[in-house]
Amino acid sequence: MAAHRPAHAQLRRALRRDEPAGQRLAAQPARELVWRPSEATTVSAGYARYFTPPPSELLTNPALARYVGTTLAPEVLQASPPRPERAHYFNLGIRHRIGESLTLGGEAFYRSVRDMQDLGQFGSAYIFSPTITARAASSARSFRRNGAEGRCWPTAT
Repeated sequence: MAAHRPAHAQLRRALRRDEPAGQRLAAQPARELVWRPSEATTVSAGYARYFTPPPSELLTNPALARYVGTTLAPEVLQASPPRPERAHYFNLGIRHRIGESLTLGGEAFYRSVRDMQDLGQFGSAYIFSPTITARAASSARSFRRNGAEGRCWPTAT
């Protein structure tokens, strides 16, 4: 009979520092708490803060006046300065080993974003233009099972 090992937790921290050209300094912290209440079960919770600089095509002054009087004419002829995308990521996961040949697990995440960057299609012509959304959020969840061969079969997403 195996000896019972007490539960333990581990806190992992990281700090990434970026300084994109022409942008202010951005520190991106991340933390993860991993708790093993038993030899077979692992629970994890994490948080990360990400700053993504705007794509290089946003850093040039657009020639909006060129489209005046055409079907692609913008409603506003002034472009605001691009801002970096700022996001909070939260995740929670659990894995449990059942015997020697099966592991079950699940994970969920939530992302809250300010100044989300995207590439949108505007007008009847296929012209893609970078856009920024003031606030956005997304979430997902997944479940998995791993067999003895180490293969992973996603069961739901």
